[in-house]
Amino acid sequence: MLAQRFEDILSLSSLQRAFEEVDTRSVGIDDISLMAYEEKLLTNLQLLHDELLDGSYAPQPLERFEIAKQNSNEKRPIALGSIRDKVVQNLLLQVLTPHYEEIFSDKSYAYRPEKSHIRAITRTRDFIQRGFSWVIRTDIDNFFETIPHDRLLQLLKQHIKDPLILRLIELFIRNGLFEDKEYRNHRIGIHQGDILSPLLSNIYLHQMDTFLETKGIEFVRFADDFILFIDNSDHGNEILKSLKIFLLTINLNLEETKTSLVSIDQGFTFLGAYFKHREVMVDPQRFVKVQDKIRSFVFEKRTFSEFIVRVSAYAKTLRLMYAGFVTAQNTQLQELDDDIWEAVSARIYLSKESGEVNSKGAFKEHLIPLALFHSISEDERKKLIDLAILRGYERYHDEHPSKSRSRTDPIERKKIEYAHAFARLSTLHVTTQGVFIGMAKNRYIIKERGKVTHSVPKAQIERVIINAKGITLSSSLIESCARAKIPIDFIDYTHTPYASLLTHHAPLPQTTIAQNEIFVNGGGVYLAREFVEGKAKNQINYLKYLNRYHDTLAPWIQKMESTLRTMKKEAKSSPQVMGFEGVISAMYWDALQGIVDPSWGWSARVTRGATDTVNSALNYAYAILYGKIQESLVRSGLSLYISYLHVPDQGKPTLVFDMIEEFRAFVIDRTIITMLNRNEPIRVDNSGKLTALARKLIAQNVFERLGSYTTWKKESRRVTTIISYQAYLLSRHIHGEDKYTAFIGKY
Repeated sequence: MLAQRFEDILSLSSLQRAFEEVDTRSVGIDDISLMAYEEKLLTNLQLLHDELLDGSYAPQPLERFEIAKQNSNEKRPIALGSIRDKVVQNLLLQVLTPHYEEIFSDKSYAYRPEKSHIRAITRTRDFIQRGFSWVIRTDIDNFFETIPHDRLLQLLKQHIKDPLILRLIELFIRNGLFEDKEYRNHRIGIHQGDILSPLLSNIYLHQMDTFLETKGIEFVRFADDFILFIDNSDHGNEILKSLKIFLLTINLNLEETKTSLVSIDQGFTFLGAYFKHREVMVDPQRFVKVQDKIRSFVFEKRTFSEFIVRVSAYAKTLRLMYAGFVTAQNTQLQELDDDIWEAVSARIYLSKESGEVNSKGAFKEHLIPLALFHSISEDERKKLIDLAILRGYERYHDEHPSKSRSRTDPIERKKIEYAHAFARLSTLHVTTQGVFIGMAKNRYIIKERGKVTHSVPKAQIERVIINAKGITLSSSLIESCARAKIPIDFIDYTHTPYASLLTHHAPLPQTTIAQNEIFVNGGGVYLAREFVEGKAKNQINYLKYLNRYHDTLAPWIQKMESTLRTMKKEAKSSPQVMGFEGVISAMYWDALQGIVDPSWGWSARVTRGATDTVNSALNYAYAILYGKIQESLVRSGLSLYISYLHVPDQGKPTLVFDMIEEFRAFVIDRTIITMLNRNEPIRVDNSGKLTALARKLIAQNVFERLGSYTTWKKESRRVTTIISYQAYLLSRHIHGEDKYTAFIGKY
């Protein structure tokens, strides 16, 4: 029981402290601002003190307006009080809070000292890690507007002894408001916007907290938004039923449209965080909005230095919000760092375009205070700053062809140098038999015969490729890769991908259903044509590129273009599309045979079982690309086993076969043919398998190609980013949100 008397808590000094806690730019119905009230502070506080002491005080009517609810078309009513009334409410809050903090549940996280939505998210994660497999996700229907005054006052009387304090709180609860110049009595609910309302809401919902704890039900509550942790679905339905009955006794109801019993494996969103299995990340919808916000900074009317300050402040805020709970920091948070660098390079282009900043040295100086989500070394930071400047300059030169220079330009050389280096270093490629791969002090290590032969920072790696027998993987490595969404791809000695370890990420049920509907109703023919048209156009464009130097490929190009036009007119089914694809590809490979040096002994394109150097090199490179395509499709929530060009085959991820087609020529064929024509040491051994050196060189070149930048949709993008985007676009097409168009590269 709060035994303090009203006259004990009321003094000029206590009102002064209460005023110091008022922080608002808004004004109440009396139109007196915080600054205006402060100009005559002592006089105003003395007058307020006297009114409170003699009982003549009454709060001024509130003004009401509405704001849009986040992620909703609904409106939230907000009440604006006067400064004098905020002072009184702060006084009450300072007295009441310590008392109620002693009795509130530790599972209630909103509007409380030392509590926050981040801690609520962390507590939710902790409960999941304890093994709960189901949750009830819900909130109270129209909570603030439905709290009954009489019951709330009864609860207050159980803890507050002095009737003068109770009367003062009651005045605020029953205080009416003006809306559209019309006075409205306040007979139910508490005002959102009043300083006391958050505490009053916790006092009222403490009844529910007590009910749940008495039942032994674990939960996390943030205001009227809460989650219950359940062992099994049957128990969950029982709990939900009893909770609804209890809430009726205190005149509340659950919001049915937001109430669901969900398996941890299905995943759910709570307080802007998405939980699935034991992984926690930023809710995807909110994450997209954050990315859009970062991009929007580019076009704000600010100087370049102000832009850097703005981006850095936002990054620091988000780091406080997300870094504490996101378990997949090498994915989402790294993506935000990538978005920041992309925004920086875009702003560099605009600043150079406007003439605001004209030298790379000046840009470097402005970029010194740039804040990111991840801590990086000073050397890495300098390299990334250089790369951002190079990309900004590259974009500037792309928009001003007359000012562009050849690849001998030092800017171009530096850009390529860094892009290739980052691409090589981001993949752990293992080709040595019998080694051990594990973790040590946040680094990936390779041990051979007990000795560490290779050690790289965990934050550097985006992909692991195993192409050797007898490899031992530690469980720590597998867990680390899974949590960071780093795929581990396996390629056998026939240069064929045979397995991948990916973060447990089942295809979304609604996506699988939509994929199947398209397959059944014949809509897959459009996608089959797109895949083949993309492949054919990339093959034709590559031959056109080669023809600049060889001048012998025109007949093949013409025949391929003619066949493609025929396909677009006549192919009405996926088998027909595949038939045309075979004809076009046969022409393509015939044409390429005339380009490759005859000393390589290449006579025909062979896929499985190839033992010659050229086909083995192509097959190995395709296997590396295959893993990247598969990872992107999985992350997009697609089922790998429903395809539209290749016939679905049990146990085979045929959708990967579909999508890889449009990237073969642009990523792999150009890479391997270039290596062959440079006469790089690509060889097969006596068994017809690529040597370790050949595999290493091919992998390095493919990594560099995947990590290189190309102009696509009028922007400079990494090839890996384009692949991820295409998988995402395919998912959107399947859901009827966007039209899928195949990727056509520039050669």
